[in-house]
Amino acid sequence: MIWRCVHAPVERRMELFALGTAALLAATPASGAPASPRPEAQPALPQTAPSAEASPQASPVPTGLPSNEQPHATPAAQVAPPVTYPEAAAGYGAKAGPAFYLARWAEDWSSLRDPAKRTGPFDALKFIPLDADGDVYLTLSDEQRLRHDTITSPGLRAGKDTNALLLRNFVGADLHVGENFRAFGQLASGAILGSNPGNTSPVQRNDLFVQQLFAEVKGEVAPGVQAGIRVGRQDFQDGPIQLVSIQENPNIHITFDGVRAYASSAKARVGLFDLHYVTGGPDAFDDPTDHSRRFSGVTGGFVLPTDLFGGSKLYLDPFFYRYRNRNQRWGNLLDREERRFYGVRLYGDVGRMNIDINGNYQEGEQGGRDISAYQLFAAQTFAMGEGPSAPRLGWRADYASGGGAYGNGTLRSANILFGTAPYFSYGLFLGPSNFFDIAPTFTFSIGKKTRVLAEAAAVWRPSETDAVYNGVGAALAGTQNVRGNSVAQLLRLNAVHSLTPNLSFTLRTEYLKAAKALKRADYADALFLGIWGTFRF
Repeated sequence: MIWRCVHAPVERRMELFALGTAALLAATPASGAPASPRPEAQPALPQTAPSAEASPQASPVPTGLPSNEQPHATPAAQVAPPVTYPEAAAGYGAKAGPAFYLARWAEDWSSLRDPAKRTGPFDALKFIPLDADGDVYLTLSDEQRLRHDTITSPGLRAGKDTNALLLRNFVGADLHVGENFRAFGQLASGAILGSNPGNTSPVQRNDLFVQQLFAEVKGEVAPGVQAGIRVGRQDFQDGPIQLVSIQENPNIHITFDGVRAYASSAKARVGLFDLHYVTGGPDAFDDPTDHSRRFSGVTGGFVLPTDLFGGSKLYLDPFFYRYRNRNQRWGNLLDREERRFYGVRLYGDVGRMNIDINGNYQEGEQGGRDISAYQLFAAQTFAMGEGPSAPRLGWRADYASGGGAYGNGTLRSANILFGTAPYFSYGLFLGPSNFFDIAPTFTFSIGKKTRVLAEAAAVWRPSETDAVYNGVGAALAGTQNVRGNSVAQLLRLNAVHSLTPNLSFTLRTEYLKAAKALKRADYADALFLGIWGTFRF
């Protein structure tokens, strides 16, 4: 059914989706949903080369990268997307504090319809009524980020340090017409300066980019069942952050052109999507649809019983992704790849313990050879006290298969899609293909406004005959020709200070100590240091 639905014509696809959705949601008990988990257990991150994204649960701990604004006090406007399914697991991506999402379309400021509730400094811009009753209204948003990055041994090669000053500006408008129609648009621009600034591609330097522009129709299609369809340019974050994200780290987010349909009840949700990548250019409005790369599939979600393990708030999200690239490189072969991902994610809270476990199997074809690969990601933290500011002790372990990229047999190198690279390396030195790491983590607060994550990781590669890959999925040249499984050791620190609900500062650093697989291919130790300020309303 899934395979027929994803590959059917659009009209037939929507019909199959509606039939399948009705059957699924009708069979799911519509008992009341549990309260959303506390902020550090909400879904999210980088979704960042080092980024400001939040954790897979918008929590600093399980992801290895804390939320950029978790310590924020909640502003006057309480923001919660109006869905029957729990907000913490609805697939909106990372939160940037209690009120904001990294994806600004996920915010709902309709509570400010009452003028008496517009008490914040920017509340007048979050609900601008366009008719007498306030049924038609406009929400404006803005984000400014000023950041400086320093990297020694760029590309892990001895040489001149990278020093880059980066500036980002996002401006968005969300038009609501009644309860059933909306149109959302967001323009983005990015600039990069400095001596030896490194990557100056359109994800960093871009005069003006249509980052999002979509129309959405939604409503209640049955008692307790919400459904909708979204058409146009949009991001995609419905799944594990190790695979899908907005890529918060560079100046410009990754976006797609296409269609998404969804439905949810109190205990279950389902989504169907068919998207093409967008190719950005450095100038204004030179960002066409990339028809050579396509991403489609089906996602789902279930709220698990709260009496599991003596009391819990757990979610189970199965997913199927289909990725097609007419120009995919593995080893020395550049050819068409079609890869299918079958995966599941289990995450949430069990008492003071937070867990996030997901895995996927990948199969398909590239250039006439078969693909058989897999990835496993696991993270767990334990709160050493009560409340969101309590210290948390934890660990994470990640495994991604490798092998076959430089041969003629089955390709076993895992594809990382467009996941959050800083989850594995703030400096994007390493990424999850032919990759295995283990890292203890410790998160703590300094006062009421600063949250710190410390982490030490050891990294190996499963296959000595496959390369070591960086955070964007590119092979580190020559590593496939040297022996040795040990890749590197990483020391990482991330600190976020939330000065106000709208303004935060982030300090992030990482030191990579090269081990056998890198040293024998003449790669060097490296240090990454990033500091930035982010203003949002």
